[in-house]
Amino acid sequence: MTVNLRVENNGRGAKHVDRYVFDDRDFLIRRSLVGNSMVGAPVSEEFSIRGGTARWRAPADAGERPATPDSVYLSCENNAYSVARYVRLGMAAGGELAG
Repeated sequence: MTVNLRVENNGRGAKHVDRYVFDDRDFLIRRSLVGNSMVGAPVSEEFSIRGGTARWRAPADAGERPATPDSVYLSCENNAYSVARYVRLGMAAGGELAG
């Protein structure tokens, strides 16, 4: 799935392309993001789960660690689609929204 985000405010704003791949349980197993942040800075993020290891690279950090079946990656640059998916997954696992 691909999400094209474009937010303009006085000539500035986020413009990026998010690409997602999900497993058969609808969990994220790969994501890439390329574009510009809300302040115009270039952004590039990668996340993947392969062979039981989660790997990520973002402007803020990079790393890897063992992945569990319910691992979730929270990106530095999110969009409404990503946030809605995280909320749905949390609710499906018995979580609650605080008000």
